Amino acid sequence: MSKRILSLDLLRGIAIIGDLVVHLVLLTSDMVTQAEADPFSLGPFYLFIALLVIIFGHWRGFCLMISAIGHTLSMTNAIRNGADRKSILKKQLSFGFFLFIWGLFREIFLNEWTTPRRWLETGTFNPFLSWKQIYVPDALENIALSIIFTSIIFFILFAKKGVEKMKRNCIWLGILTVIVIFLPTLLYTFFNNFLGGSFPRYGGPPEFRAWWDYPLQLIYSQLLATESPLIPHMAYFLFGCIIGFIFSQKISIKKLLWWGFSTGIFLIGLGIVWLLFVDGIPEDISRLIGFQTHPAWFIFLSLGMQLIGILLFMSMVEFNKRIKLERYLRRTQHIRRWGILALSAYCLLWIQYPLRWLFSKILPTYNFINVNQLPFNIMVVLLIVDACCLALILFLWQKVKFAGSLEWWMAKIMKRKKKGKKGDTLNIEGLLINPEPILWIHPIFPTELSYHYQGTEPKEEPVKLIN
Repeated sequence: MSKRILSLDLLRGIAIIGDLVVHLVLLTSDMVTQAEADPFSLGPFYLFIALLVIIFGHWRGFCLMISAIGHTLSMTNAIRNGADRKSILKKQLSFGFFLFIWGLFREIFLNEWTTPRRWLETGTFNPFLSWKQIYVPDALENIALSIIFTSIIFFILFAKKGVEKMKRNCIWLGILTVIVIFLPTLLYTFFNNFLGGSFPRYGGPPEFRAWWDYPLQLIYSQLLATESPLIPHMAYFLFGCIIGFIFSQKISIKKLLWWGFSTGIFLIGLGIVWLLFVDGIPEDISRLIGFQTHPAWFIFLSLGMQLIGILLFMSMVEFNKRIKLERYLRRTQHIRRWGILALSAYCLLWIQYPLRWLFSKILPTYNFINVNQLPFNIMVVLLIVDACCLALILFLWQKVKFAGSLEWWMAKIMKRKKKGKKGDTLNIEGLLINPEPILWIHPIFPTELSYHYQGTEPKEEPVKLIN
């Protein structure tokens, strides 16, 4: 068995499915063109859909936050169990560099906006035409670089039993979060004035001045490119580290939920106030919703919403005395499969393109080839088929223990010791089918599953969260 926070697996799966929905809508629906030109010309239902796409289309930070929570809990537990800080740092850096290199590969070959899209629209498969895409960061690169940077930060903070200094560590992480949120303006000024920066969007840098400019632009484009830059998006990861670190400490559940929900509401309010009285609402509404680099007001708003969402899901499972785990595991297994294989599922979102080609042959009346040409109802049909195909692929992949998946290769490279049947590198039984849930309370209705309790069974409140 494998110790898991089930709500995080479920939320990670929901996030990947949401990514599939948002990208397919943005690439196929004819509603997008009208929404970009005049969103208020849409009917109430379509305006509601457009607002959901706008909000959740920018929620790549949610994946960063969930990754950070697991990243932090993993490191703090390892330190408490006597692991060497240098050994942990080495493993985390190896993991981060591997994921970063894979992210660059994905940007060229598997990104829905590059080579697969060009193949559908032109009929030619030529990844070389998309090679500049490595200069445009995306979620995988954000996660990888965040893991690298925070692993170094934690290596410093955890010296001399620093893992137990919750208040100090949270204060430092909070300071870094605020710095990252407000750092872009200073960095843009520096790179523009001293390095002549030209920050890439979708197609990569417009020009290279000499051989040294290739690696240089790769470095600062990852930090400041106008599409999903690490600065300020790493703020979501740092904030997730704070959450993960608090989860690993001695704290009552009532106090955790009270402070958590209060902080979430405060951040949402701060985001709204910042928009209204600091940034101001622009006359051109498209400027308000068309950003890629997240402005401060949106980061505050998203941090609050995401924190509340995580706590609500955990209140139904990890903090719920009446949870029936056997039924919960059975009902959520298919979505948790997406979450456990999140990196590989994310890299499979290009599946929409062969499906769109097939639909163009079956329903030639509709334009499945070009961008934003499908009526909403036809787009929904395509979306359902796309999601079902990906779910089927993951289900069948499980039959061969997810061999060859990104997670499988990472486990091989990292040489992690996995308990499970011979040949089951990822321990599918322990991760997905019969995991060992990490609970912060004692469930009233025990099942045949084995449980991992966070400390001794309490009368009213738990006295210890992590062994």
